[in-house]
Amino acid sequence: HQRVPRRRSSSLLISPPTTKMSQTATVDAILTAAKAAGVSEQADLIAFALGFAKAVDGAAGAEAPTLPSGTRPALEKKDLKERFAAVYPKIVERLQDDPIVVAKEMPSKVRDWIKRLCDYNVPHGKMNRGMICMQAGWVLGADEEQAAVLGWCIEMMQAAFLVADDIMDASEMRRTRPCWYKLEGIGLNAINDSWILLAAVYRMLTLYCSDKPYFSRALTILKETEYRTELGQFLDLTSGEAEDTIQPALFTDETYDAIVQYKTAYYSFYAPIALGMAAAGITDAQAYEEAESIMMKMGRYFQIQDDYLDCFGTPEQIGKIGRDIEENKCGWLAVQALKLCNEAQLEVLKANYAQEDPAKVA
Repeated sequence: HQRVPRRRSSSLLISPPTTKMSQTATVDAILTAAKAAGVSEQADLIAFALGFAKAVDGAAGAEAPTLPSGTRPALEKKDLKERFAAVYPKIVERLQDDPIVVAKEMPSKVRDWIKRLCDYNVPHGKMNRGMICMQAGWVLGADEEQAAVLGWCIEMMQAAFLVADDIMDASEMRRTRPCWYKLEGIGLNAINDSWILLAAVYRMLTLYCSDKPYFSRALTILKETEYRTELGQFLDLTSGEAEDTIQPALFTDETYDAIVQYKTAYYSFYAPIALGMAAAGITDAQAYEEAESIMMKMGRYFQIQDDYLDCFGTPEQIGKIGRDIEENKCGWLAVQALKLCNEAQLEVLKANYAQEDPAKVA
């Protein structure tokens, strides 16, 4: 169905809190500290991973984590994107030429399917996760192609998640195009395709990195990220407990934070940075702990923005038709509304949230 443009009903107008979110203040403070230390805007995410969390954690005088000495200036975004994108065709070709795929017992259509599946689902997003990984590796002195390969591992993992997520959410559009399962001849076969994409992550890692000293660490990061994200997806899918109305007892900050941490923050923020660090040979546990700490904050900040856009963004702006309201999702807007609404507004929410009727959604 087509989403009716949403306009807030006057009965649902709720004033926002007067104080700024602590997470926003934290991120702003870290950005300020990073830039004061001479970190360019293009490298600010790398700055987070390298310990600028200390600026707001009260540990400015603590010993810095051990980092490699061969660091490089961050790549400009256009150059970074071009270099990262240039590696993609090589990766797909190598997956097609994998000995498993080209074995004489394997029908040739498998090779063609891998390319079609990857080309439709993997390279059409913003590629931010993959580029963050490559940028982190580059700045820290890693081999450029190796860092890019790890970045594409994250992008392919995301593609696998999205193919499955679109089926579960009954979505229509993804990145301004029909969802993969909506294409003629695909349907629920897309479930297996999501598994192929996920398996390709680890096959790609093996083909490119099995002889590298960081292989075990990268594998662990990816496997833990996959598991955490799948648990987060479970929390997201079950937050409404299959009821057809919003549920104040379940839609809490604690539930929301758990969903965000596991479904979004690890694979979208921490994993790309951690993989770039691994490619650069970083083994210091403290460095990874600090990266994780600040990336969890970044992930929450990102998801709040994403929840807002799901409700108010147009398909042209966000590349899909948002369905958080229809699907009774424990989103940030719903959690905040429940904290701020009065009894009359709560009844309006209960009557209109988690409904497929476009008039109620609007």
